[in-house]
Amino acid sequence: MPVHRQSPARPADKGEFESLVTELTKELMNPQDIGQPIILEDETLETNSLRVHVIWERWAEWSGELRSRIVLESYERAFPGDARPQITLVLGLTVSEAIGIGLLPFKIMAARERAGMPLTPEYRQALLDAGATMPLRGNDPQLRCATFDAAEATIKHLEEKLTHSRWTIVEEVSVYDD
Repeated sequence: MPVHRQSPARPADKGEFESLVTELTKELMNPQDIGQPIILEDETLETNSLRVHVIWERWAEWSGELRSRIVLESYERAFPGDARPQITLVLGLTVSEAIGIGLLPFKIMAARERAGMPLTPEYRQALLDAGATMPLRGNDPQLRCATFDAAEATIKHLEEKLTHSRWTIVEEVSVYDD
């Protein structure tokens, strides 16, 4: 079987590493309702442990190893000593990586008058301000959520920010043929 070795995407810059740790620690201590980073914790009560996925575009050029180190350091700072949960798995992802493995199935889209109408600059900016990212293909920002409840809360925020706007939630489901 072939062996594929990846070199680090980017060497660690101490200042930027510290900046990412500080920002993620703040988010852990005071979570925001929308935007990035998106932190998904899957708790196992029997073992008092967590599997943690952090989705964040800011670290797109960083290796998976460095992303994991950022997450672990942030948890240590946010939950010192015995307050820190036992983390058994850490995965740092970008939005496109998270979409690819099904972690962000809910897509928020502007409800348009006609199919194919371009987004207005106001809608585009509202999406970007709420944490949307630009896809590899296409011109419209994508705003994704892990849960339906998070998508509804995000739409509420968008409607408050952009009065009289209309939004819809689309759940993308992968179908595999056996």
